[in-house]
Amino acid sequence: MPPLSLPYQLTKTTLASVNEIQAKLPVPMTGFFTNYLPTTINTKRSIFATAVPGSAVPGSAGIPNDGSMPKLRYFGIGIRGMKNQGNSGPGNISAPYIPSAANMDIFTPLPFRTVLIGEDLTPTEQLQYRMKVLTHIGGNDYWCYYLKKLTVVDNSVKLIQTNLGDGEETVLNVTDLDPNNLSPTPTVTSSEGTASASSTIAALATLNMQITGEEVNESVSVIYNDPLRAKISEIGLYSGYDVSVTTNELGACAARTEAMFTQLMYHYCNNGIDFSDPSRIENNNLRITGARGFII
Repeated sequence: MPPLSLPYQLTKTTLASVNEIQAKLPVPMTGFFTNYLPTTINTKRSIFATAVPGSAVPGSAGIPNDGSMPKLRYFGIGIRGMKNQGNSGPGNISAPYIPSAANMDIFTPLPFRTVLIGEDLTPTEQLQYRMKVLTHIGGNDYWCYYLKKLTVVDNSVKLIQTNLGDGEETVLNVTDLDPNNLSPTPTVTSSEGTASASSTIAALATLNMQITGEEVNESVSVIYNDPLRAKISEIGLYSGYDVSVTTNELGACAARTEAMFTQLMYHYCNNGIDFSDPSRIENNNLRITGARGFII
């Protein structure tokens, strides 16, 4: 009998840990960005592979759109996040892979959009996608868009107090933080030497990821021509920064926003969601705390 497993696995990558510690310490960033260029999706896809924060990007306005450093901004989808555990009994048994923290991309990425080069997305449609790659498939040339923008819910970081007894969560305001804790006193401990507490407080942000059956089927029909492949079983969460670029496409100048210095921060695998119905729309929320992330 195959071992029992969780219905999903979410791994924070080594790159995420490096980025977090690098951002916290007063150490130079220039060498860090240059040394880590080979770990970026831009290098893998040959899309502005030498661009680093603070430097001009060829074919761009020269500065990031919002002037910031790489942050968690994008997500991608894939179709290889699960494995068969056996086929005895009623129905097959599957389990998600456990991603390695060493992973720098998801296992089998699927573009969100795959369109003939002469039928490209409108400028408005392109605003929500990133990592535009020219790809030759079945005798035709296509534009593949591998990443999509994350949406920060409420556009803020929140404080969540969790009752350790019943798990109930309460959203706190910054005014709920007691200024008297600027001069704290030691906590009375138990005989075991551990402080007693009835609740915990954590900083938390929620990010929304929308995946549509229309997107999935468009790419699956072109790349695989097999609706059984329209089962999304992995999601990648990526950091990076936006730059307005102008490139030569089909002999003409084309302007768009592209992701730079893009790295995998979290790799999520599950047993797969069937998107063979083009009308299906899934809105998943990723909750990020200082220690971990999880999808709800």
